[in-house]
Amino acid sequence: MGKGQWEYKVFSNLYSETQAFSSEGRVDISGRQTFFTVLNQFLFGVGNRLSIGGDLWLRMSRQDTTDSGSAFDIFKFDGAPQQSYGITAFGPKIKWAPFKNIRRLSVQTGVYFPLQDDLERNNSNEPFLALDRHFLWLSSVFYDQLIGDKFQVFTQVSFWYYNSRESFRSNNFLETPISIFFSYFPTRRWTVYTMAEYWPTHYDDVLDESDPFNQYFFQAGLGGKYQIIPGFLEGELLLTRFLAGSEGKGAGNTFNLGIRIIH
Repeated sequence: MGKGQWEYKVFSNLYSETQAFSSEGRVDISGRQTFFTVLNQFLFGVGNRLSIGGDLWLRMSRQDTTDSGSAFDIFKFDGAPQQSYGITAFGPKIKWAPFKNIRRLSVQTGVYFPLQDDLERNNSNEPFLALDRHFLWLSSVFYDQLIGDKFQVFTQVSFWYYNSRESFRSNNFLETPISIFFSYFPTRRWTVYTMAEYWPTHYDDVLDESDPFNQYFFQAGLGGKYQIIPGFLEGELLLTRFLAGSEGKGAGNTFNLGIRIIH
């Protein structure tokens, strides 16, 4: 963004699963687990290559004891649910383009703090309903490249470093997701894209110690954006499916909605 510009984005993610990955492929789990996350993100341009801002993340976790729907039926809940919710992260961030001659390369870093205790419900008699991992240092590198007038490739590499305070893990740990988006612009107001994301966790939960690429999941999806008010208001829809993962990782689907305002 240019100096004096600002951006606000709210992005809602609904993830639901009735299956998990195992050594035999997809297996059914007991009931349905659902996580609903709302990301509120704000950035303000203080210079032509530097922006500052902050995020507020809210999350709800829900577990239904029975489920008769398919894995795609993400809005279906049966049985007596257990749920928890709260503000899981709040903190400042900074984004800048480090090279004047490479404006399409940018770096963003932020630190996020939870606004409540025991997010993993370790001190509760209720079932395990993780909301999030506690203190987080999140850094990302973004780069995009236009291909003619109608296509674009966008890549993102991130580093999620978690503090283990009140976690079932005894040590701090790192996750390094890599995402790629391929976009097509049929008109000046429409964007259609496909995406893929590989998300490794560098920790062994059995030995309770760091271990590079010990766990992972892979998801892919299809989305679109529409300039409701060109240059000011944008809407976004994205559907994804988890296609692979290490043993125990969820084999669910996500439904995502986003609104972005730029001024």
